Amino acid sequence: MTRYEEFLKNKLSLAPFGIEKGEARSDYFCTPRGAKILGWTGVDGIHYCTINAFGEMVFAVNPYGDPKRHAFPVAEDFDTFLRLLATLGHEAALEQAHAMTAEAFARWLTENPPTDAQRSAAESLGIVPMDDPHGYLVKLYETFDFDAIPYKKDYYEWVPVEPPKVQEWRVFFSSLGASGEKGERAGRETEIHAQIAFAGYDWHIPTAYVCTRGIVIDLLAEVPMETVREFYEKWGKIEDDGGFDMGIRPYLSEDDRLAIAAENPFSLTFSPILIVNGRPLKNRHGSGNQHVPFLGESGMEDVLAHYGLPTDKYWMFRRCAFPWATAAKPKLRTVTLRLNRKPVSIPGPHFCAESVGDAFPFVHPVTKIRHKLTVERLESGRLTLPAGMGENLPDHYVEIAVKIEPEIAPDRLTIRDARPNDPVRTAAIGASDGAASIGIIGGADGPTAVAFGKPRSAGHTAVSALTYTPQERVDWMLVFRETPEESVDAVLI
Repeated sequence: MTRYEEFLKNKLSLAPFGIEKGEARSDYFCTPRGAKILGWTGVDGIHYCTINAFGEMVFAVNPYGDPKRHAFPVAEDFDTFLRLLATLGHEAALEQAHAMTAEAFARWLTENPPTDAQRSAAESLGIVPMDDPHGYLVKLYETFDFDAIPYKKDYYEWVPVEPPKVQEWRVFFSSLGASGEKGERAGRETEIHAQIAFAGYDWHIPTAYVCTRGIVIDLLAEVPMETVREFYEKWGKIEDDGGFDMGIRPYLSEDDRLAIAAENPFSLTFSPILIVNGRPLKNRHGSGNQHVPFLGESGMEDVLAHYGLPTDKYWMFRRCAFPWATAAKPKLRTVTLRLNRKPVSIPGPHFCAESVGDAFPFVHPVTKIRHKLTVERLESGRLTLPAGMGENLPDHYVEIAVKIEPEIAPDRLTIRDARPNDPVRTAAIGASDGAASIGIIGGADGPTAVAFGKPRSAGHTAVSALTYTPQERVDWMLVFRETPEESVDAVLI
């Protein structure tokens, strides 16, 4: 008797591995025709089955999966299925492996080792563990013909066979979208098909849109899946359904904020210049987006469809508008796109100042020049808040002023509190408009100062995070702003 036959006769249990016997039939829309239910996970309707048309091949079925991939293979036969369970300890590793990098998968296994009950169950099966379960599962998923899965008729009521019709493709200079101002004409699409290597990405420039007011350029870069996955797994929260939530850490430290900005594969910023007939045109306005398949719809589906790009890849998209330098639209003889990097923030050393005169040496991370920071002013203060708001808003702060030798321009070096502001208490939400006079001044790198209704001093000054109680010691950090020396030209016409 095979192990599959033993299982069918209830002589073998998969419960230690997270799969309960449960109902013998499924009413889920995505369960294929001819499915024999092997068991249920008890989470989001996920279940395992074989399909008559595929013999003993084992499939996982996830009602929250991707269209036409709600059912996907996890083992070529039942014995291999048992080997995987015995190796990994829990079914969740099988069900999610195809969407994880090898590094993330190994990390997941380290953080979720098999329990004693799972090890005992695996030993009782007498099965030799699999050497590379992740490689096996990914290859099986990527080489499988998903069109061969026999879904039930009502499946296509949930998942349409035909993709939705894409609206007429138009690009307007004013909005950079499909609709413009009254009387404005859409740009004339001109095929470019240029490529340019910039900032570690291979950029595609498929077309330009020649408009009455100027010209619009589209740029797209494919981002490696492994890079995106590693970023979201490090900084986001993996949800039960396999998705990610980047909004769970509202009070990140400055080190974390800088690390996220540096590691985010979609955060690249650059300054484009378009040289038309020898005259440079400045970028007046632009837009951008990113396409991350496992996060659901991105709003880029129409762009990818128009340019014939696959939706299962990861894309960074930029659209840039350049007004003409002449009163009338010129005849285009030569067009060159120049891309320059914008300044980036580089985290530096931390220091704690106790009194005026404290000095701290440091080395610039780019120039390698040795500098000295000397504290010239160190004051604690407290905001004057509107009546009734004192208990609901943080109001304690520390202000510091320093001298840097040799001097570094204030726009090239800032000082920040490494900790975030204390979170506003719930009672402050919906308070009177008087609270509007208190705000955080900052940019993409996080808050840098508190607005007190008076200008900040020139030079190197900084204000700490706002706290409910006075900080005894502020953990200050240096943040350098440097522009990478990278500039490339792409001849478009």
